[in-house]
Amino acid sequence: MNFTQLEYFLTIAQTGSITAAARRLFISQQTLSESLRRLEDELGVTLVQRTRPIALTEAGQCVAEGARDILDRKAQMLQQLESAEEKYSLLIHISAKEAPPFLPKLIAAFQREHPEYTITLQSHEKMDSFASGILFSSPFADLDSHLAWYPVWKDTLAVVVQDELLKKTFGGNTACLRQQLSTSGDLAQLKPLPFVVLTSPPDVSNPILSALEKAHIDSGQIREVSNSALLHSLCEIGSAATIHPQSYASSHYAHQITDGVLELFPLDEQYGSYLLHIGCGRQCRPQSIERQFIRFTQEFMNREMPVK
Repeated sequence: MNFTQLEYFLTIAQTGSITAAARRLFISQQTLSESLRRLEDELGVTLVQRTRPIALTEAGQCVAEGARDILDRKAQMLQQLESAEEKYSLLIHISAKEAPPFLPKLIAAFQREHPEYTITLQSHEKMDSFASGILFSSPFADLDSHLAWYPVWKDTLAVVVQDELLKKTFGGNTACLRQQLSTSGDLAQLKPLPFVVLTSPPDVSNPILSALEKAHIDSGQIREVSNSALLHSLCEIGSAATIHPQSYASSHYAHQITDGVLELFPLDEQYGSYLLHIGCGRQCRPQSIERQFIRFTQEFMNREMPVK
């Protein structure tokens, strides 16, 4: 028995589902089921009833109570180990070109809950490796092998398109298209539209271009730009549609979407997804504040950025 098994078991108990628990933990259902089976074999008891939703047996309730106590004591121990280090500040590295649009709201929420910590933002033209601090992963860059990466949010991709561009392209079929696209998330239905995407660095896979290729969008309809501000402008004035992770699009274009200027359509999973990570400069063990911020971000994204 180990801490990971107990954390996995408590997540199953909290969600009532192997599927939901595996999604929250960013592991496969097979891995989670195997962990549960090994825990039951080691303890010699059945911990859950395989119903929908999953229900804890009497033994499972006993183990869950003990697991919470053990993990709480573990957290207290780690916090006490680091309290003497007097590390009360968190350094977040951000790109000078564009920070995650949800970051100000995330930081404000974190500081309301943890007023004892100070957060410093450091802007960079080029995002290289860092010995300290954290940074958010980018859809257009590979994960730096020198950093320890922690998954915090799995996001679907979404099309953002100006309402007038949609009407101009599809005419009288626009209302029907909206309904079909909202239900199916089929990017191929938007083949006639022009698209604009950010140019990705050499030898880095671009999930946006991959999605367009899967939908068989003609390459002649795709314009690549290196400046995110230009991309947003082209989308907002109706020159082209674009694709973003859904939480990013919902946050960045919130006012235009609310005002009906832009429309957002989440895409079907066949077109891929974006897994947001937080990178930490300490591969062995992040500081207490970094661990807290990572856990807080996972909870914040699930609460504030629900994928529809």
